[in-house]
Amino acid sequence: MSIFAKIALPFLLVSSVTACPYFSWIGDGYCDTDCNNAKYQYDGGDCCEDTCVDGIDYDCGFNGFDCKKDSTNQYLLQKDYTNFSVNLFCDKEAQAGYTVGYSYSLSKFVCKAEKSRKYRKDDSLPQECQQKFSDSELPSYKRSECGKSRTKDRDCYDRGHIIARSHVSQTSESLKEADYVTNVFPQSSDFNQDGGGWFETDQIIDCHRENPEVKRVDIFGGLLYNDESNDFFIDSYGIPTPDLYYRVVVKYFEDDSTPDVIAWLMKNQLDQDSKQKLNQRYNEENDEQGGYLIKVQTLRTVLEKKYNQIQDSNEVKILKRKLMNDLFSSYLPSDGSFTEKAFDRNDSWAFLDEKQCNKLNSNRPKCSEVERDEF
Repeated sequence: MSIFAKIALPFLLVSSVTACPYFSWIGDGYCDTDCNNAKYQYDGGDCCEDTCVDGIDYDCGFNGFDCKKDSTNQYLLQKDYTNFSVNLFCDKEAQAGYTVGYSYSLSKFVCKAEKSRKYRKDDSLPQECQQKFSDSELPSYKRSECGKSRTKDRDCYDRGHIIARSHVSQTSESLKEADYVTNVFPQSSDFNQDGGGWFETDQIIDCHRENPEVKRVDIFGGLLYNDESNDFFIDSYGIPTPDLYYRVVVKYFEDDSTPDVIAWLMKNQLDQDSKQKLNQRYNEENDEQGGYLIKVQTLRTVLEKKYNQIQDSNEVKILKRKLMNDLFSSYLPSDGSFTEKAFDRNDSWAFLDEKQCNKLNSNRPKCSEVERDEF
């Protein structure tokens, strides 16, 4: 639609418009007065500079801003650590918060970090931005319903890292930061441990970063909380259970050829086939039947829909949607040019030998065995 048509059509419809004329106007980057109210999510955030996202036809501010918001004690905060960043949802009333986004970059492998159980709060952050618990360390997420075979029981949850410790093992400080509760959340044991979807994507990333043709790997993603039926930790920790994890990996090459991107949308639940689903394409029509491998543009479209469906206030929906769009805009190649070879081949291990990769990962030196100036 042309700029003239956008301005003129409401007056052709009625002389005094009292409702948003077109739903397509919501969230298109143009501040529409008739859509700027709670019913229409304040024009999808178009009328506030801090929530507006550029649209296809309009850049934010084209029609000025007229910022109106629900009064709320909820907000987003970005915490930049030594080697990674997390985006936190903070709730003053609940005095608890959780992570909704993350980003970091990797070069070559440094060392394999030993397991840690010392998960603590980050004293530099307000309580409203992180999990609540009275102990000095984060207690286990183990539930009484959890049986002995953790990876075969849907009631079992681990304290799972969003960003693997081995991905930020450059310094002792970054390892400590990786164990803050801003980076540790309930993950289905099957999803988190060897053979699970999240565990395996960590392995894939580690192998890609060691490819001599690869110069740098950028990773970003987020967590979605859209199913209240499994929110077992609201009372004990003040947080919902993450239902979906999305992860996007951007590989830049030494010869400056076109970057390659892999994207996954994964369910945080018991699924004995989760590793196999990394080699199956996402089914947009029925995500119960498809895999986790997804095209970047499809992922953005699916996330837009899911953020609009979550049980949050209009303002929170807008904030989370804007964060998602900002992550894609900031970390995908700026010229929009990239390949998606893993999706094209229907294989997350494309150009890798999975057995050799697993052997390489298992034989890497531990951080305690490596001398580094930072320690």
